[in-house]
Amino acid sequence: MSDTSPVIKVTKLDAYIFSNKFWVARIEAKKWAENNIQGKSPINKATGWKIDITSIGVRKAISGERLTPHFEAIRAIPELIENAVLTETRPDRNRNPDIKNIHIFYAPLEVDGNLYRAKLTVRESIYGKKYYDHSLTELEKPTAGRALRRDDTFTGSASPTEQQAYTISLGDLLKNVKTSD
Repeated sequence: MSDTSPVIKVTKLDAYIFSNKFWVARIEAKKWAENNIQGKSPINKATGWKIDITSIGVRKAISGERLTPHFEAIRAIPELIENAVLTETRPDRNRNPDIKNIHIFYAPLEVDGNLYRAKLTVRESIYGKKYYDHSLTELEKPTAGRALRRDDTFTGSASPTEQQAYTISLGDLLKNVKTSD
């Protein structure tokens, strides 16, 4: 039986541009984000929401112990926000009175031939919706992908040759995703 769920575009990054040394990659990713995506406000296609990419989100995205693909994913944040699907809206677990809701989105991302499910966290306050962080889970590539039409182009921070290569079904993307209670 074939999967009949809707499809979502895979954002593709063909090569690594940041160092494979953790501390160097962290600095490079931060500098790249500040110069290329910080201050942008992509529109999520599924919700119509404008989601701001701020310095707080950039700092959070490079904090903690992260693997190289996580840093590379920063380059695709605008495209991921645009293509992501909203799966959950909940109150802030920390009960911060300035945060109205936490929104969880998912989008597919390919980095250097490896397919990931990107989980995007967006915080909503009285000042709007702000990208806050992302995490990656490696996925198996579907056995039969769907080719994009030639006119399926995408404008974003990655070069056109690094962008959309194929689609994945929403069912495949969200397989084994659990939401909070």
